[in-house]
Amino acid sequence: MTDMAKDKEEMENIDKFKNDIRFRKKIEHVETIPAKEASYKKVDKLEKKILDYLDEREIKLYKHQALAIEKSREEKNIIITTPTASGKTLSFNLPVLEELIKDNDACALYISPAKALSYDQ
Repeated sequence: MTDMAKDKEEMENIDKFKNDIRFRKKIEHVETIPAKEASYKKVDKLEKKILDYLDEREIKLYKHQALAIEKSREEKNIIITTPTASGKTLSFNLPVLEELIKDNDACALYISPAKALSYDQ
């Protein structure tokens, strides 16, 4: 299903709720926020292996991914909340890969709620 088809289906579902007498009076506000153009950003001094990998696949980093890498380099905690397929995985994996490339003794421990993730997939 294309994004446009998904959007149309979502709008039809919203219209069903708006027109259903059981829900009509309970809906306080409906707003459609238009999509924005993607915002990209380059990361300074990205490890060559990572840069080559991304370049070979024509992957450009979104601004939130680049900022996540920069903040990780500063050892800052970060929280990323973006929709599905918007780059969260690269946001947390690229800083880890960068550290593993720099330091052969480095390691990473990933802890995630596997059950919750399985429901989302």
